[in-house]
Amino acid sequence: NSSSFFYDIPRTLRLALFGLADGAVSHVWFLTVDSVVGEGQGLVDTLIKTAADALVYTPLWCAWFLVFMTCIEEKKDDST
Repeated sequence: NSSSFFYDIPRTLRLALFGLADGAVSHVWFLTVDSVVGEGQGLVDTLIKTAADALVYTPLWCAWFLVFMTCIEEKKDDST
C-alpha cells in the first residue's frame, strides 16, 4: 500500500550530518593508525590495524553514534 509510505526527512538529515562528521573523524583515525603502526600492508601491520580498529575505534564509534543521535533527535512529548 503506497499511501502508507512515510519518508522521514529529519531522520535522513540527521544521518547525513552524522555521516559528514563520521567521515572526518574516521579519516583522522586512519591517518593516526598509519602514523603509529606504519603504512605497511604486511600481515603483522594489517593484524595490528584491524585489532586497533575493532578493539578501540569501533566501540568508541558506536558510543559516539548513539550519543550524537540522541543529542540531535527531535524530542516528542508523549504524555498527552
